[in-house]
Amino acid sequence: MLELLSRLWRMTPEAKASKARPVRHLFAIEKLANGRTHHGYDYRYYCVRCRWMFLVDRHGGVIALDDDNRPLVINEGARRVRTFGYGPCGSSARVTQVNRIH
Repeated sequence: MLELLSRLWRMTPEAKASKARPVRHLFAIEKLANGRTHHGYDYRYYCVRCRWMFLVDRHGGVIALDDDNRPLVINEGARRVRTFGYGPCGSSARVTQVNRIH
């Protein structure tokens, strides 16, 4: 179901425009069965733009997940969690590195 939402989103004009500028995540939110059954988290947030997933508990705790629904390694997970509330969405986030040659 979440993949279908993501595919439908990418066909819209807003999706094409979001690639040109940083935007916030656009979440599909799933309440996890029986509440706090998955590592103590209540909701799975899935961004239909960038396909990133997060688990969120009722107190605002957030962890980033990989494609297999496992927590990401600390560095990547922390980077994604910082984007959770206000972006930028991974579909528009561009990380650039400038190497100086001396």
